[in-house]
Amino acid sequence: MGIFWRRRPVAVKWTVGFLIIIGLILSGFHLYRILAEDSYAQGLKYLKNFEEAMSGDTVGGKNPEETLKLFITALKAGDMKLASLFFILNDLGERETKFITALKRVQAEGLLTEMISKLEGAEPNPQDAIGPGDFKYVIRGGDGRVEATVNLEFNKFSGVWKIESL
Repeated sequence: MGIFWRRRPVAVKWTVGFLIIIGLILSGFHLYRILAEDSYAQGLKYLKNFEEAMSGDTVGGKNPEETLKLFITALKAGDMKLASLFFILNDLGERETKFITALKRVQAEGLLTEMISKLEGAEPNPQDAIGPGDFKYVIRGGDGRVEATVNLEFNKFSGVWKIESL
């Protein structure tokens, strides 16, 4: 019996240590579940907000040609705010300020008439489209080489074509 009582404290230490380890593992698993559920909920919220923003982004045409014409009309009217609304929203569903800033700079530098002229001469370039929701126009220089590309993308949430980049 003496051996049993001498070893008992070691057995108790091992048991307590084992229970602490199990407790830490279970606590870690519970914390992981809480964080994963929170990330999932945040992802769903982001997706919902993005879809709402894209659905409300209705400034554009029913086809790429109409969008480009409406954009040029806004430029001719000198309405850079309206013209900037033809650009697609970013990945967060927000409007990029860089577009209106660039358009106002072009206007301030007296280059708006030249920009309009080049956009009016843009040629459809469907062979460079990546897929059915993508369309390209090219702007050629005097030598016939491509100077710029106008990229348009279909907003499936609002059903209009948007300018992705100039």
